[in-house]
Amino acid sequence: MIEHEQSITYHRVMLGALTREGDTVAEISGVDGEGIEQTQVIRVPAGLPGERVTIAIEAARQRRPGKHKRRWRPGPPRAWITEIHEASPLRRQAPCPVFGTCGGCQLQHMEYEEQLAWKRAIVDQLLREVGGFERPPLLETIACDNPWHYRNHMRFSVNRNGEVGLTARGTHRVLPLAR
Repeated sequence: MIEHEQSITYHRVMLGALTREGDTVAEISGVDGEGIEQTQVIRVPAGLPGERVTIAIEAARQRRPGKHKRRWRPGPPRAWITEIHEASPLRRQAPCPVFGTCGGCQLQHMEYEEQLAWKRAIVDQLLREVGGFERPPLLETIACDNPWHYRNHMRFSVNRNGEVGLTARGTHRVLPLAR
């Protein structure tokens, strides 16, 4: 293996619940170097609960030589879907051409009504956990007339070549906009 090269493994899994950030979770079971069975929970972007998929997992980055040990923290393993074997009935075609690559709009692949229900469930959960409410007093969720024309703020970046674009998910890489 080349120095700093990351190993990638592939796993066929069923995706679990959505996190508050819009990722799904997958459990990967395996045996460690000492023969002990372990289960690792991985966050998988662009998935939906109940989907059967193949995911690629890039091992967590190791500390690079020369980095200060004190300040360095390993990140979580990075995962992505390589193939969908059984799609969720909640899945729809995302209207944005850079969905899944760009850092915004994590739920465009989910039916709008389900997005609203998921967001409401998060508010309910937070009010119970943080606010101490037994039954939070939530008002009815009001849907947008047009769910895809709601953005009123965007942050653009410029890469070293002077191209304007959006920032790729989890990186500082700029995805140039099509002209």
